[in-house]
Order: sequence, then C-alpha cells, then structure tokens
Amino acid sequence: MEIFLKSKKGKKLYELFQELKKERENVTNGYKEFSEKHGIESGKYIPSKRLGIVPTDNDKVKFDKMLNKPEMGVCRFKKTSKINKDWVEFGKLRKHNFYSEHEFELNIGSLFNVQSHLLSRQGFLYNDCFYLKLKGKYGFEIKESEEYEEIKGSEFYKAIEEAEIKF
Repeated sequence: MEIFLKSKKGKKLYELFQELKKERENVTNGYKEFSEKHGIESGKYIPSKRLGIVPTDNDKVKFDKMLNKPEMGVCRFKKTSKINKDWVEFGKLRKHNFYSEHEFELNIGSLFNVQSHLLSRQGFLYNDCFYLKLKGKYGFEIKESEEYEEIKGSEFYKAIEEAEIKF
C-alpha cells in the first residue's frame, strides 16, 4: 500500500522534516570536523552514541584495537575507546541529536497512527512543500488533517522530475 502526501510550509510535517534536515547537516559537518581531528579517513559513518564507520584500509590499520568486528560493513568504535568517548563528548558540546532520524520516524508514525518501522518512506522539499511517499506491507490509515493533503502518485512523481531529484 502506498500513500502520497504533501505538506505546506508552516505545517507540522513540513517543519519536522526541516528540523531533521538541519540536524543532519549539523551532524554531517560535525563528523567532518571530528574525523579530520582524529585522522579518520572514512566518509561513511553512522552517527549514534557509538560512532560507526565503514573503515578504509588505513582506518582498519590505524584503529584496529578500537573497532568492533564489522556488521554489514560497519564497524563501531568500542564503547570504552578514546575515539568513542571523544565522539560522545563532541556530540554533547555541539548539542547533536544523534537520534533525530528516529524521532522523525516516531513522529511520522504518530501522525499516521502506525508503527513507523512498518513503513518505508521517501520525502523531499520542493517549492515550499514537503512531499512524502509512505509505503507499507500492511494496510494503514491516515487521518484527515490540516497538516497535509493526500495527493495522487502522479503529482508526487511530477514534483520529483521538476525538482530533478534522484533517489
């Protein structure tokens, strides 16, 4: 089941996505600064309370004793490692919200009265609107709301083309 929605600037769904976008940029810039300071080469990372990276060969050598074994290509720094302790402290200093993505999903779920882990989503901003596609294996209902309007899939895909967005 797929549902397509549009939320205009000033509405809750639009603002939630804007907050997530700003927080992602903040964390991304923070990781760049942190990785340069600590000599981490990898540009692929998972920002959480335990920093995870897809290590380069040099990272594997340099941080060998600090990294856990890979899970699906991602190695997390050991909780007690100096790098991870620095990462947690760095996040506190910069006021990073490492869980902003999770919070966005929880808010999405509460807006639509469905558990967010049962949904896949695709969203983007275009012309002061937030477009969102929700897809779920199981049926779900959305409540009518002034926060968003249901649109046809063709309108969603037309906006993607106009905005030249690639997923």
